[in-house]
Amino acid sequence: MKGLITGVNGFVGQHLVKELKRRNQTVIGCDMSETCSENDVDEYFKCNISDCKEINNIIRENRPDFCIHLAAITYIPVSWNDPLQTIKTNVLGTVNLLESFRHNAVNSRILIISSVEIYGTNPLRDSIQNEESKHLPDSPYALSKSFIDTIALLYARRYDMQIMSVRPSNHIGPGQASSFVVPSFANQCVKIKCGLQKPIIKVGNLDAQRDFTDVRDIVRAYADLIDEGSAGEAYNIASGRMIRIHNILDKLCQIADVDPEIVVDSEKFREELPRPIVDISKIKQDIGWAPRIKISSSLKDIFQYFLNNVHQ
Repeated sequence: MKGLITGVNGFVGQHLVKELKRRNQTVIGCDMSETCSENDVDEYFKCNISDCKEINNIIRENRPDFCIHLAAITYIPVSWNDPLQTIKTNVLGTVNLLESFRHNAVNSRILIISSVEIYGTNPLRDSIQNEESKHLPDSPYALSKSFIDTIALLYARRYDMQIMSVRPSNHIGPGQASSFVVPSFANQCVKIKCGLQKPIIKVGNLDAQRDFTDVRDIVRAYADLIDEGSAGEAYNIASGRMIRIHNILDKLCQIADVDPEIVVDSEKFREELPRPIVDISKIKQDIGWAPRIKISSSLKDIFQYFLNNVHQ
């Protein structure tokens, strides 16, 4: 089969290409860069998904059998700085994509990437959220993901399209930008280890908790859902475990064998309400997916990635 990945140059896209090629799929990629950073892509197109003509041309000319829609603004602080651009990119881009498939390849299977962030952080609600739980987004990013999640399922019902929505938890893994918390810690640990940084690590709120899922487990779920998921359904994807940011930092310092001074950076610090635990029983039951990669293995691989690239 031939699949289209939007946002192919991103962190998840590069891992997803490898997973699909391992399954002998033909992969078409599109992104906003002139060139593709992933060598395994069979064909690449420069495309801004906010431009309906550009994405329509790609889908009309290639008629992919499936699409995994990764292209989005994904960093919550950026969404607060520019909420209009976040909504435009994430929501308008998704509508452009769905409209193009509706008119050019209506039987293609489509995976729209939402987020567990749509459930919000209200501590007074039930702590475990399943796919029927209310959307209570508390950032422009989460709001945009709630919109596209709802739009995806609406198109599936209204036009009988083979569309699914997935709600993944926080991704981690080798290759993620150091603007995110786990790779930020790993990058600083490597620099301290190699004598490129004083033994000081700047941190935000270490008491915050997250459900971190390895990106390689995430893309395996995406590929499995394209093969076996039920159209018109939403699926949570998560590890099912919460871990304190402080514990992540401790584990990375142990891996690096460093003992830095910890300094709270006011620019990084955010007060956070407890986040809900996400129920993943539906995806387990429907396609048999479950996370395989332990957090300790993820952190070792992230550390090794920055160690391998420390002088680049």
